[in-house]
Amino acid sequence: MQILIMNLQNKIIETIKTKEIQNVSSDIADVFIDSVLEDGLLKEIPIIGSIVGLGKGIMCIQDRLFAKKLLVFLEQLKSIPENQRIKQIEKIENNKREKIKVGEKLLYLIQNCDDHLKSEIIGLLFAAYLSKEIDYEIFKRCSDCIIKAYIDLIYEIVESEYERLFLEESQDLINCGLFEMSPSIHITENSPNEELGGKYSISGYDETGISTLGKTIRKILKDKISN
Repeated sequence: MQILIMNLQNKIIETIKTKEIQNVSSDIADVFIDSVLEDGLLKEIPIIGSIVGLGKGIMCIQDRLFAKKLLVFLEQLKSIPENQRIKQIEKIENNKREKIKVGEKLLYLIQNCDDHLKSEIIGLLFAAYLSKEIDYEIFKRCSDCIIKAYIDLIYEIVESEYERLFLEESQDLINCGLFEMSPSIHITENSPNEELGGKYSISGYDETGISTLGKTIRKILKDKISN
């Protein structure tokens, strides 16, 4: 089983780095869920053949659901030029500080997505890494936020414009890292705060503000996903 999993990790990277990714389609993923196909036909699609291998030739419903998440993830990367995909993947693979291989990390993230909607978002974030919009560390941290968050919260943050919320409104957003505690600053005539450069005072932490990761996720996903 361990060898088969390692093969799948390697196959994910091979698919991303080659023209094979152009054959990936979320329409194909829907077929896996909605239709009964012979295993031989499934194996003709290389990355799916690796998943079938995990089940010793039998594609159960869990395999089909995972296949859809994987294909939806990969589909988000198709527009990135092949040489760019190769260059950015090799940048991770050649980084001695990375303790986890990129194929293993991507497999972990896709497996832990609740559904294909989250794997689509993880794919868009990885496409942003491949396009050099963000670095790999930010990709990993943003992806961890996505894994922890309710999907509706993600859509809400992306589609909204608000920057601050009261504490009681944002507990779930704080828990997943999209928001963070933010001090409430009020103008005052009697309590100048030199560190803040004027007549301001901090009255407590009853408000929260969108985190740096939340802002990054909003920027990348804006106009790319819809609820």
